[in-house]
Amino acid sequence: NETQDSFVPLILNLLAVETINHTPKMRLCLLLSLPTLALSCIAGYDSVFDGQCLKTINKWNSHAGAKEACEDDDSHLPFIRSQEDNAQFHPANSDGAWLGLSCNGAKFVWDDGTVANFTNFKANQVCDETQKNTVYWVAPDGTWNVGETTTRYPICQRDTRSWICDTYYLLQQGKSDDICYLFDTKNTLLPDAEATCENQLAFISPIHDQAMNDYVKRTAVGYGLMGGVHIGLKSVNDKYIWSDGSEADFLNFAPGFPDPSFGECLAMGTGLFPGKWMNIDCDTPLPYMCSKPALTYDESVAPAGCSDDGEFYPGDEIYSPTWGSATGPSYCDYAVMDLDKSKKVTVEILLFESNSCCDTLTIYDGLFGTNVLKKFTGYYGITSIVVTGTTNAIRMEWNAKSGEHVRGWHARVGSV
Repeated sequence: NETQDSFVPLILNLLAVETINHTPKMRLCLLLSLPTLALSCIAGYDSVFDGQCLKTINKWNSHAGAKEACEDDDSHLPFIRSQEDNAQFHPANSDGAWLGLSCNGAKFVWDDGTVANFTNFKANQVCDETQKNTVYWVAPDGTWNVGETTTRYPICQRDTRSWICDTYYLLQQGKSDDICYLFDTKNTLLPDAEATCENQLAFISPIHDQAMNDYVKRTAVGYGLMGGVHIGLKSVNDKYIWSDGSEADFLNFAPGFPDPSFGECLAMGTGLFPGKWMNIDCDTPLPYMCSKPALTYDESVAPAGCSDDGEFYPGDEIYSPTWGSATGPSYCDYAVMDLDKSKKVTVEILLFESNSCCDTLTIYDGLFGTNVLKKFTGYYGITSIVVTGTTNAIRMEWNAKSGEHVRGWHARVGSV
């Protein structure tokens, strides 16, 4: 996916950068320690089973090509270590998928070097010198087969990560106002860039001090983006306002700027006048960075299990029964109501993370019946999705058959 692949993850502590490691996608390593945080999948990956994050790359590849494609995305071909994993892998595997499995001449081994103690071959397979370097794939029915001289869509796998930024990346500024960000290296028109950020509950990054200005400049230059980047600054009623609504308390214009004769939009120079701001034509496509405040969730607020009465009203917060602890399967029903019969009740999903193999939140219209308003499964992350009933009551059913290594969900009741 071009859009997802153009978002390049960087992690930087402005106060303590140690080294730059040149990998297929340049990664910044840093000196920092983080507390234990909630788990999530990186952007573009979905939690399918037991918190394992999977992503299909929509390009046919040989086994070697598939392995390289996953490694370029800092992931690997799937490891399936148990019968349960094999069964739960099925929803992601509609066309057959390469495995990160090979024969080393004596044993079946995964690409991380561990021995495969579980296999599920369709026919009896041996691993000896005659089969050395043989690779394998898993069919849609879950059976494993000897690799063929063919191509398949790669499914890449990576572990969940502990993070407070959900699908974004943490930028520590040595302050209490740390931010989360994504840098898009693809040239994009400003309105499209703004819309992309807003769809992710973010904004084109405001720049309120020299440190942030330097970071945006260094990041762009580090990727060889020497044609400038968008900044979300506009002139409104003779004041400069950032796209998040905050007023400009730091300005860094190049000599002779601002000058509206060059255009109504503003960008940061990265080759010419690096780090300085200049007017540009608004039809100029450039890279950009989205950012939003770092968010945390209080995992202590969750009830231990289902609510005693299961009734919730406007203003109430609802948490999944194993919120934050990911302790396994659970089943709960929730009655969501407004006592005013002239109202339509709403549920806003604020965070949702489940295993798409087997964890589902279904929202029904009314307290009885089977009219489904919305069904949630898999990974949405921190979000804001409002489901509205046709009356003053709806019913929610949470059915988690796995519930492992994911946070669950958080919702808020309202009415209109």
